[in-house]
Amino acid sequence: MNFEFQYDSYDGYELFKLGDHVGQLAEVMYGKRAANAAMIALIQELLAQIGNEGLLTIEPYASAMATGGWRAVWEALDGEDSHVSPSDYDRNETAQWCCELYRYGIDGYSEGYDASGENPLTVEQQLRQMLDWAAELLANVPSHWLAPLDDLPKTIAAAQGRWKLDITREALTVEEVAALAKVSAKTIRNLLSKGDLQREGSTIPADSAEAWLNGSPNFTPSSWRDAEPRQKPEAAPSIDRPVFVPHDADGRAFLPDVKTPGGYVLGPKGAEEKFDDFWAAMNRLQEMDTPRWRRPSTGSGRPSIVIGKGWKRMSIAEIERMLAG
Repeated sequence: MNFEFQYDSYDGYELFKLGDHVGQLAEVMYGKRAANAAMIALIQELLAQIGNEGLLTIEPYASAMATGGWRAVWEALDGEDSHVSPSDYDRNETAQWCCELYRYGIDGYSEGYDASGENPLTVEQQLRQMLDWAAELLANVPSHWLAPLDDLPKTIAAAQGRWKLDITREALTVEEVAALAKVSAKTIRNLLSKGDLQREGSTIPADSAEAWLNGSPNFTPSSWRDAEPRQKPEAAPSIDRPVFVPHDADGRAFLPDVKTPGGYVLGPKGAEEKFDDFWAAMNRLQEMDTPRWRRPSTGSGRPSIVIGKGWKRMSIAEIERMLAG
């Protein structure tokens, strides 16, 4: 498929990024001392939610907290030496709702997700609950906070647009049709100008949007009505969830092909750790201050040490295919 842009979901990480604005606003409204106490408590709760069996705590950032308060901790969490990888934020409760909205909006499929785990809801009821949350988020977050974000607004727009097609039959916005088709809003505006889509004020009637989307190669028809409700997901991601893998200075990622005859070898020289399982090795790399691993030599020499310089988003399903092949 030829998308106008790569369409991935970084929603959990982008929710985290919004927290910086929350802290700054709290400082203005309540003073730096009160804001610092509140934000440190928020960070501790966030780490507790996204941590793997309690492994993520605020202790590694104690020095930053002592010298710069919550702002320094926030910057450290988002830095290259952070103990938290971008994919960790998907384990936050509201981020899991975003993942479900992405699945529904972009893929047309959802098993639903009742965050409380107490009341069995139908898939439609759970989707409505998540969409109500998304509408509340948009109503309370200033538009200029959302403007720099790449994925969260598109995820919500796609989910809201699909709900209009599936349930309410309300007219769709330009942004909603664009998100569903995985094209830019400019493309949709051009289609409106040429008369390829009907116009209803500043919106697009559901019938016109649906007819055009059904002919779009990147649009996925809805199939969520065939799903059964499920319980709250486990911490382990499902096969179609994203994962972030470290990459070196040349952009080469830690993937199954780096396995040496001795397995996946991680860590600095003299402190090597060996893993037979790729995902176990990945989990360990995400815990390291600076990811290091060995890459098989192209010649007859020994495997070379690779130092991670960043994180690359990939599909778990794609990596599983590499492992199977």
